[in-house]
Amino acid sequence: MPNKLRLDADIVIVGSGVGGATLAKELARKGKKILIVEKGQFWPQDKFGNELSAYNFYDKHGLWSRTKEGLFYYRTIMTGGTSIVSCGNAVRSLENEFKKLGIDLKKEFLQAEKELNVKPVPKRFLGQGTKKIMEAANKLGFKMEPMPKLINFKKCISCGNCILGCRSGAKWTALKYLKEAQDKGASVIERINVIEVLISRGKVIGVEGCNERGENIEIFADIIILAAGGIGTPIILQNSGIKAGQKLFLDLFNVTFGITKDIGMSKELTMATINHNEGFILSPFIDNPVALVSVVPVNLRRDLRMAIHKDYLLGIMVKIKDDCVGKVNKDGSKEKKVTKNDTY
Repeated sequence: MPNKLRLDADIVIVGSGVGGATLAKELARKGKKILIVEKGQFWPQDKFGNELSAYNFYDKHGLWSRTKEGLFYYRTIMTGGTSIVSCGNAVRSLENEFKKLGIDLKKEFLQAEKELNVKPVPKRFLGQGTKKIMEAANKLGFKMEPMPKLINFKKCISCGNCILGCRSGAKWTALKYLKEAQDKGASVIERINVIEVLISRGKVIGVEGCNERGENIEIFADIIILAAGGIGTPIILQNSGIKAGQKLFLDLFNVTFGITKDIGMSKELTMATINHNEGFILSPFIDNPVALVSVVPVNLRRDLRMAIHKDYLLGIMVKIKDDCVGKVNKDGSKEKKVTKNDTY
């Protein structure tokens, strides 16, 4: 029989990514006693930008996380969440859709952009490869502009390793908000896998989970906030007897590569420019060598050739607004079909 540990708090936030960290910061500022529960662990900045370390950031090492239909998806299990390995992009989302419903978010977007110091990528960070992609896109009528980024460009070393974590500390991540919350008295406990919400007489009273040693842990609080992401949260809800997990979307994307004789993008800022269309975006992007070889090993000889010639690779990402027809199941499996609209 595993040991049972009990903890108490005023407000428990499950998940330390962008959502959880933002709530923790705001609530801690108001003097609330906050406990943040994280499934993963904290990784120091000196481990960022390294492929061997980043291999451990991603769920199932980022290589075999896929839906039942075979779509790969990327998700980290770590303090700070997927913000650690994002490209730092700050493109406004759904602004027009909300406006059509009578909800004008312009002031909120401006406030967020000011707080996060969002700036378009300066021209000096547009490398030769990115410029080649821009030139070709513009000729085809797809106007590309500098990407708005959550990056302090005074610190950016343009290493091309955003998806491995920012080793220079230039990119904003949820760790910044977590630190602000901790400075105001919030606590963080790591390596706790929250399994379900505890409910008594129709009222939520806490959460239950286990630590890395398999010990059962119950945490009681007046308020429980689930911020475990679009995959983690619905699993917890379903384990608690609450219907969830429907209408999953994944921001589907595909990257097309080409090998050149003298120009590459391996040391350029990732996704430095963008063409924003109705339903899709285009942006320069290349994977790191490990991903090129192991993530989609359809043609190993071809992929090895791309990895070997990584300094002479050009790539362009097509990211689409996919249909919300996916599903997260109680057992943790995911279903996601590529619809006709998606492929179009």
